[in-house]
Amino acid sequence: MTRIYFVKIATIFILLLPIISQASPPFLSFCNFGGSDTVCPPDHPGSATTGNRTLNDSITAITGSIHKATAMALRSKTVLGGTTFGANLDLEREAGIAAGDNSTFNWGTWGSFSRTTGGSDVGYQKFDSSLDSGLIGFDRSYSENLIYGIAFGYDSNDVETDFNLGEQDITSFTIAPYIGYVINQNFTFDLSAGYSAIDIDQNRLGLGTFHPVVVNGDTESDRFFVSGNLNGYTRYNDFVFSGRIGLLYANEDRDAIVENGGPNSLDAFTTPSQTVELGELQVGGDIAYSAWKLEPYATFFYEYDFIYEDLNLDPGLIAAFGDAENDTSDFRIGFGARYFGNNGFSSTLEWTAIADREEFDSQILSLTLRLDF
Repeated sequence: MTRIYFVKIATIFILLLPIISQASPPFLSFCNFGGSDTVCPPDHPGSATTGNRTLNDSITAITGSIHKATAMALRSKTVLGGTTFGANLDLEREAGIAAGDNSTFNWGTWGSFSRTTGGSDVGYQKFDSSLDSGLIGFDRSYSENLIYGIAFGYDSNDVETDFNLGEQDITSFTIAPYIGYVINQNFTFDLSAGYSAIDIDQNRLGLGTFHPVVVNGDTESDRFFVSGNLNGYTRYNDFVFSGRIGLLYANEDRDAIVENGGPNSLDAFTTPSQTVELGELQVGGDIAYSAWKLEPYATFFYEYDFIYEDLNLDPGLIAAFGDAENDTSDFRIGFGARYFGNNGFSSTLEWTAIADREEFDSQILSLTLRLDF
């Protein structure tokens, strides 16, 4: 009799094995998600794993666009205002005015769009993301050496979280005042600070009573950030050399997530509220060549995260994959071109990509247009 029951139980288990394997991503039995400080990707909302990455991508796009727009306004007041372009043509540049001449343009407006793509191939956090970010800004020259303005932005991030067979839809609205100051003909400084209201909708495939079920969850978060840059410029004939030392800090407070998988769900979670922080140092610059009104350039930066949210993995994942790298530095390389037209129009097109990160990659294509009047 015992043998008959054993055979029946074994048969039922074999028949249900395909369903269990689909409903539960690998290593689910090792996972015990108990709070925001422990990450066990296969059985919890995706934002607990991707939060540090999506924060970094969004804040890099926002602060990078504001910096480019401010730098374009300030350069006409530096040593670069009278750069010559190819064939020794002595053309006045930087929105059509000579260096230090601030009498023509008192107001400026600009717009930017960037697309950031990236993700991770590491099994316990495998995901792909695509972030579209747009900003518009307005500023005024308060004096010969100072501008101040305000920027408004919207971004949308679509994230496919392969580790839990789910996805995230992250949208945010941003407001950010900024200033730029000319220290002398070789150095400028810019500072921006801002607030973003963020909405996160996400889903994943979860374990159901009889079959896999889709588990949904949503939350909101508030983000505050500040970014400052010291910029240096010099030139040699038609070559332009620019350097920058930058610091940024961002803090994002996320509300709790209450998942809903319906009456048949067996693994819906209530995830506690979560705080994600980022502090980053950026050091680098670019080398450009002035050819008529066009300035192609190559850029290179070292980035170090002095504040970084580590992934603290569940012991089961560590046993299966090894511990998280949690590397905190990378190199960002890229190429671009700046254009300085007549009547106050200028633009920058740039592509950059990060290298030397063990757990994820990212690249940004951005366009910034500016008009001074």
